[in-house]
Amino acid sequence: MLHLLFAVTLLFVETSGLFLTNDRPHHASCKVEWDFGIQCDEVRARLRSQIMQWSTQHSCHDDRCKYELLLEDVDTLRAKHTATSFHYVNDIEFIFINGTNDCKVHGFSRAEDPLAYFDGSTNYCGMHMLITGSSLDKDTGYNEVSSDKICTQYSEATC
Repeated sequence: MLHLLFAVTLLFVETSGLFLTNDRPHHASCKVEWDFGIQCDEVRARLRSQIMQWSTQHSCHDDRCKYELLLEDVDTLRAKHTATSFHYVNDIEFIFINGTNDCKVHGFSRAEDPLAYFDGSTNYCGMHMLITGSSLDKDTGYNEVSSDKICTQYSEATC
């Protein structure tokens, strides 16, 4: 009953225009583009290793745990992350595009909850923590591009 009341209230607010803006995604999600000065095989291996390391930590006090590797192939990694801070379950995808001596990565994370509009930056942080946990942010050529328009609460993130 409480879920129905919440859904009706949310529908009213949504139709009144409070959530329908072009200033942010219409569902809790995040798109990020990264550049790295190393080959994609290395980037993918380090991200995979970090996911596996944090998938075995079941009792943790921050969000650096509860990752699950779902798929790995030559140009894609897919994972699931359960954020301990907000209890959101987010689906993460990294797509790797090899350059001559570098790698571009398209990252996308989306909350599984269809009613999630704000996520406390969990979609962004779930990806960001993997990048920083694997020290990819320290590599030559590292660059990150995103914004509030394509990443829920990006400017408010404190990962």
